[in-house]
Amino acid sequence: MNNKISFIGFDLDGTLIDSHKAVYDCLSESLPKYVNENVDNIIDIVFPLTMSQFPDYIKFKNSESFNLFRKEFINLFDTKHYKRINLIKDCFELLKYCKEKYGDENIFILTNRREKSALQVCHHLNITNIISSDKIFSTKFDDSPNPKINSLSNVMKLLKINNKLGYYVGDSPADIDSAMANKIKPIYISGKGIISDLGKISGVQYFKDLSSFLRFLKT
Repeated sequence: MNNKISFIGFDLDGTLIDSHKAVYDCLSESLPKYVNENVDNIIDIVFPLTMSQFPDYIKFKNSESFNLFRKEFINLFDTKHYKRINLIKDCFELLKYCKEKYGDENIFILTNRREKSALQVCHHLNITNIISSDKIFSTKFDDSPNPKINSLSNVMKLLKINNKLGYYVGDSPADIDSAMANKIKPIYISGKGIISDLGKISGVQYFKDLSSFLRFLKT
């Protein structure tokens, strides 16, 4: 299978970059002004979510309160906290190898992060030195439970790789579901030394870290 793969796509947060501390610090500075919540108690719940999903898990007083929080969070993150994001170990080595192996036109990023924020973060961390800005895409949200499915399909059509075999690399159930729905081989990076339930799903290849996946690609 490995030698038949002709393209590879990546999720961003949790897969290539570690933004947990940046999000935590930004929430700590902004959220207490709008809700009576301890950030330590909710960070693991809300961290994987998009901001539009926050009201489903956090009790804001009303929609206006949420909108004010959202505006402040975005401003704080884009002007200060994004600088606290770090690359995950061996990210550059993996991306450089994939670019060499599959070609610049066949490597991309699809993230749930806002487009402006995704590009800002990738520029700041020099990811755009490897993957060009026009190959970094953001999920277009709709009413479906997992809008990344449709966004991934659209990216594949745009890049004219929708009839080819490829990998999509991610760290969440949504990433795996998106890949499988588009008949792409899902690669699950746990970031941990143990196989979680996601790593036991039939058809999903599990790797504990980017280093392990890179070694697999080189075999």
